[in-house]
Amino acid sequence: MKLVRTILILIFFTFIWRPIVAQNSAENPSQIYKNNELLTFSGLSFPAGVNGELFKNFKINYQFTEQNQFQLQHFYEKFGTFESTNTALLFKHHIAKNIYLFAGPEAVLGINQVNGSFESKQVNIFGGIGFEANTNLLLELGYKARTYNSTNTNFGNPAPTSVMLRASF
Repeated sequence: MKLVRTILILIFFTFIWRPIVAQNSAENPSQIYKNNELLTFSGLSFPAGVNGELFKNFKINYQFTEQNQFQLQHFYEKFGTFESTNTALLFKHHIAKNIYLFAGPEAVLGINQVNGSFESKQVNIFGGIGFEANTNLLLELGYKARTYNSTNTNFGNPAPTSVMLRASF
């Protein structure tokens, strides 16, 4: 439990300075990702909504060959009294200039802000194919298999195995 809290504190600390860097990246999209850089960052943070909703994400890419890279992704969402944090470590292999295969583990935590308890804990393994049209448009189609689930509610939980479609623009 102490390790989980430490990891969450580290992730939230990241979000304090991450929106500043993300704003700069959003203003200069050509600087978000360059093939000749070994380590790159990108991220995005939206202002709080009318009801206090928050949406934040960041990605760290480590490209170790021309075709292969590791990517750390983190997504944070807050709706009313519920917050969700999703972290994934992906291996990506480019089979063409804009097309790649990806696979990796993912950890998802659902937290009740009223009492601080975890409403859900999930560990998933997923993989698929992605298409990056440009730095501002990304489409991924994949398959997700849940390997661990500890959930107090079924609301918002996908099936143990599911097909996913993600878009980023």
